[in-house]
Amino acid sequence: MKNPMANPDWLSQMKAKGAGSHKFLSYPFRDQLLRDGVFSPNECDFLLFDRPKYQVDIRGDINLDLTMPMDDGYTGIVTFCLPLAHYMGISEIYLVGCDCDYGLSAPDSPKSYFYDFSQHKTTTTSYEGLMRVWADDGPIFKTYEVVRKRFEHEGIKIINCTDGGRLEVFPRARFEDVVGSQVMSVSHDAF
Repeated sequence: MKNPMANPDWLSQMKAKGAGSHKFLSYPFRDQLLRDGVFSPNECDFLLFDRPKYQVDIRGDINLDLTMPMDDGYTGIVTFCLPLAHYMGISEIYLVGCDCDYGLSAPDSPKSYFYDFSQHKTTTTSYEGLMRVWADDGPIFKTYEVVRKRFEHEGIKIINCTDGGRLEVFPRARFEDVVGSQVMSVSHDAF
């Protein structure tokens, strides 16, 4: 993709909800976002997810150096979020909503996601693509195991607070126990 364009709906939400926050965005969108004045250069850092791009499960490790191209972890959690948490020095990471389940019972079954799945427009969300990665023996589970070992080695705890789901690589805790007696309300339209 020579000149990628950011989704206009996403841009609108980022402008409205992301004002005043520092953003980490994908490098291919850098020129468009800065040229069009969407964000100022001092409020953004851009991460490279391009060649060389290695699969975490095949490599057997995960790149945590944000100055190098990001490894492909099959999901934004592994590819971007966990390396960012490491960069920020977070020592306890709580996963919420990482159920590793797209509702893959049949090719025509409705897919399950935290937003309207019809808005997801990539080829990786085809039934075949999802089954290749997210099936019970798919590479996503080996990827999470690689991540668990690396983060443990770095002294970082990852705890899965997702209610249910198929991700059993990390120790579990109840979300309500982690946040205390006051349960936080999480918006489904969060980005």
